[in-house]
Amino acid sequence: QAKLVSHEGDSITLKTNEGREISLKLSQLSNLDQDYLSSLKQQSEEDPKEAPPNKRRSRKKELPNWENWDAPWPKLVKTSQDFEIEEVSGNADFETHEFVYQSPHFIFYSDAQLTKSLVKKFAWYFESSHNYLSQLPLSMARTQEEDRHKIVLYEHKSDYHKNGGPESSAGVYMGRIDTILVPFDSVGMKKIGSRYTVDRETSNKTLSHEIVHSFTDWPYYAEGARGWFTEGLAEYVALTPYRSGNFMPSKAQGDIEQCVTNFSDFGRGRNLGTEIHVGSLKEFMLMPYERFTSNANHCYGIGALLVTYFCDIERDTELQNIQNFLKALKGGKEKEEALAVLLNGRTFKELEKSINKAWRGKGVTLDFE
Repeated sequence: QAKLVSHEGDSITLKTNEGREISLKLSQLSNLDQDYLSSLKQQSEEDPKEAPPNKRRSRKKELPNWENWDAPWPKLVKTSQDFEIEEVSGNADFETHEFVYQSPHFIFYSDAQLTKSLVKKFAWYFESSHNYLSQLPLSMARTQEEDRHKIVLYEHKSDYHKNGGPESSAGVYMGRIDTILVPFDSVGMKKIGSRYTVDRETSNKTLSHEIVHSFTDWPYYAEGARGWFTEGLAEYVALTPYRSGNFMPSKAQGDIEQCVTNFSDFGRGRNLGTEIHVGSLKEFMLMPYERFTSNANHCYGIGALLVTYFCDIERDTELQNIQNFLKALKGGKEKEEALAVLLNGRTFKELEKSINKAWRGKGVTLDFE
């Protein structure tokens, strides 16, 4: 993952998340990346006053960063449906998605025409997730380059897979283009005759997981946090009970324990049992992301338990440690240097004992040997 620094002639300069600059020839890029650069160049040459409405809307801008470290951990997050959906004519970013809709914090690109009332039904969940994430005292929202998070909707699963959606997935966050890809059925849309309707009983757990990734500040993806924290937090949010605009973090612990140890009632479970082998906590937290995802079911479950320990079970004593850890990441620390802040003078063995004791009290044993 890297950000574009400059594009001159047939060369570009990228800056990685670690701060290293890399120069590449355009010929070294994929066709998709070359097309993306061409669209950026064309957009920068346009006068925003003369550009069509969708182009004006999508022009990049820097919004102020924010911090909410002092906010209390929420018990109940309510989000009303008192918002409007705006339909925007024309194609903004995606060639085959001519139907564009906006809610307050999201922009939806669809390859099939939908009614605003239909979009509002599933946009409510996205807006509720945004509200919940904004209230977590983790200062996790990055300085945005766009005023809305981008969601691309695909009527047919085959098109979703063709454009990068993994098989057997209900949605995916593509960090390279900072966009979530979603097939229609994942937001509960079902076709009846020639029209679509929304099934409110559809589980949105996977979508919430991906929304967390689109919201998370880039430094939190540094080594030492990427994996156990980024995926663990996404699992924590996704498993928080939700109903009709209400997230209920006060009831999250039980659902997370049930999902990680069993097959949950709502059809999404890791089924790791109540005695879970972790191995060295230090090695787990420093595990390369490729290795972490290669054993995703196991590692995501453990990540959820760790984040729940720091942010929920032992919130009175550990939340400040996780906050200081995140502040260290924002300050450029990573790997063992950042984890030393999380340890706060403890050894990894001492932290392992504390985590195991807390979860053992809830019927779950973590084996760190």
